[in-house]
Amino acid sequence: MNSTLPHIEGQLIFRQTVPAFHNATVHVYLEDVSYADTTATALAHVIIPGVSHSKEETVIAFRLELKSNITINSTADYSIRVWVNKNNDGVLHSHDLFSDTRCPVLTHGYGNQVDILFH
Repeated sequence: MNSTLPHIEGQLIFRQTVPAFHNATVHVYLEDVSYADTTATALAHVIIPGVSHSKEETVIAFRLELKSNITINSTADYSIRVWVNKNNDGVLHSHDLFSDTRCPVLTHGYGNQVDILFH
């Protein structure tokens, strides 16, 4: 792990109100969301296997490392997106969990740390 490369650190926080799940795969993406009329471009992706949540609040830490060929544009908009694949099968399902709020990072005064709440 090269600490001189840009990175994002954060926590996924599953509140007690989130229905329990076991052995899910969590996908965390850094996306360039600068243009509203186009699909966001994924710049980095980390997979967290074996995630479970019970009736207590669950906190999962993550770290996204950007590859050396990725350049951060100070005028662009970047955001974190999360998909919790409950079936652990790589297929989107209606019962999966998705981050539902914009989680800006890296530019326009936003840093490289973010907490994402599921409730």
